[in-house]
Amino acid sequence: MFGALCHDFGKPLTTEFLQGRWRSPAHDVEGVAPTEQFLRRLTDDRVLIEQVTILVKEHLRPIQLFKERERINSGTIRRLALRVRIPELVLLAKADYLGRTLTDEERKSFDAGDWLLAEAERMNVRDEAPRPLLMGRHLLAMGMSPGPEMGEVLNEAFEKQLNGDLQTEDDAITWVKSNLPNLSNLTP
Repeated sequence: MFGALCHDFGKPLTTEFLQGRWRSPAHDVEGVAPTEQFLRRLTDDRVLIEQVTILVKEHLRPIQLFKERERINSGTIRRLALRVRIPELVLLAKADYLGRTLTDEERKSFDAGDWLLAEAERMNVRDEAPRPLLMGRHLLAMGMSPGPEMGEVLNEAFEKQLNGDLQTEDDAITWVKSNLPNLSNLTP
């Protein structure tokens, strides 16, 4: 509900008359600061403030992704799931969409939200953020010492996972073995 209340707080800062229409470019991003200021006056609940400001920042994303669905990769949706709960985002985006002047036909469905929910479900990120397949314990078992190199390997493996290049824990372990020559003859 706070997301619905605050999602357009950036409009007063960004609204201008462009090409014969009133527009509010980047009102989603510009709305983060006033949303945070408003919520801090009501509560000190940092989790709530963070969740709402992220919803405000991302509230246009379902429609943007839907319009670009032929050009985006699955990593885009997985990364979105790291930032926000997708069902909550879709609910906010749908409320925003239905608040516009629409035809009766347009009011019957919210294709962008349905598409995003289906894609997130297909990628197993609909209800929770992706979790790394490769963990430090795997690298320790292969003989790697804790330190910055381990962090770099874990980050790179997670990026590959988000892009869809690594699908299983075994894929991740095989990738490590084949891409780090000093670990290639070690076993997990």
